[in-house]
Amino acid sequence: PPCQAYSVIGRSRNAGNKNYDPEKDERQLLYIEYLQILADHSPAVFVMENVRGLVSAILKGERIFERILEDLKDPMFALKREGRKVLKNKAEAKYTIFSLVDGKPLEKVNKDHSIIKCELYGIPQKRHRVILLGIRNDLSIKNTSTLKCQNEVDLESLISDLPKLRCGLSRKRDSAYAWEEAIRSYQSYGFRNDSDLPKESAKLETFMRETSKKIKTPPDDRGAEFMPGNFVSGYKEKWFFDKKIGGICNHHSRSHMLSDIHRYFYAACYSEIYGISPKLRDFPPDLLPKHKSARSNELTGVAFSDRFRVQLPHRPGTTVVSHISHDGHYFIHYDPLQCRSLTVREVARIQTFPDSYFFCGPMTAQYIQVGNAVPPLLAQQIAKIVTKILQSCGILD
Repeated sequence: PPCQAYSVIGRSRNAGNKNYDPEKDERQLLYIEYLQILADHSPAVFVMENVRGLVSAILKGERIFERILEDLKDPMFALKREGRKVLKNKAEAKYTIFSLVDGKPLEKVNKDHSIIKCELYGIPQKRHRVILLGIRNDLSIKNTSTLKCQNEVDLESLISDLPKLRCGLSRKRDSAYAWEEAIRSYQSYGFRNDSDLPKESAKLETFMRETSKKIKTPPDDRGAEFMPGNFVSGYKEKWFFDKKIGGICNHHSRSHMLSDIHRYFYAACYSEIYGISPKLRDFPPDLLPKHKSARSNELTGVAFSDRFRVQLPHRPGTTVVSHISHDGHYFIHYDPLQCRSLTVREVARIQTFPDSYFFCGPMTAQYIQVGNAVPPLLAQQIAKIVTKILQSCGILD
């Protein structure tokens, strides 16, 4: 079901809107359309996915997740309550909701057994989602298989083989030379005086100065919608690489404003020195965005204080969301010599799409498609669990 009404970010934005009334937000009850499909078709098994904010979302003084959980168990009863009709001559199908964490029936709301933390299951991304498995009661399944825990996958092993690219320059004439000069035009940015991190910025400034001298246009320049070559990920080579096409799709850099290029360069250098992505309070005043919240004296309490986020090489990526279509601030490449946000192919790898999967449309549409998806490698693991259930019931050979 659509997740916008339940997401933590969406609720945070709506909280500042005086005209927003959650009681009148029709999206809160769009899950009923999901119940309609269950009641009309009575599938043997269903899988429902949604944002983790569903667990804490409130509607009319009650947790909406508790209501959804009960309605999924008896979709036809829930539809009658809502005054909805189902297809004629349909037998009433009831379901047991199972946890993919422990394989047991989920009798009540339990976030530890409802929320799947993708990084625990071989997905190179800290993506936390509610995923429920429903099985029709007449199949008499008491317990199911579970997702198997795997080692965390770091970003460097996932994308370091991809061709190095530069970003383009927006609002200026773009060229390789102009890009090099844009990065070298940064000032000697030091720490803010009120930073919680060490006051002395000499180490960072030295690193930035030395790094800027190494800036050189990558041989693949800005990439392309298809790039031939044998680009082999250090993680699950057979999953990502398709020798039949012999290359990668959608590895093309976007353009950035000069001010953002300086921010990205600073942030990437900062993360390489300190091993973390800087918060807004760690940026020099001249690099802060011009809006008031970013220049507040109470920066430690500003929402989205990590709005310029470097994806760290030795950790899984952060949650890929469709907002990346607007800008790349949350997905800055860890390599300061590339000084850009991640390409569609790079975030697609974080989402575990094979390199042969081609995303159509303009770049903004491509980012949205990637951000809204369930990681295919996680979907495959869930599909294997579903297959075993259907085989055990004689529905599949």
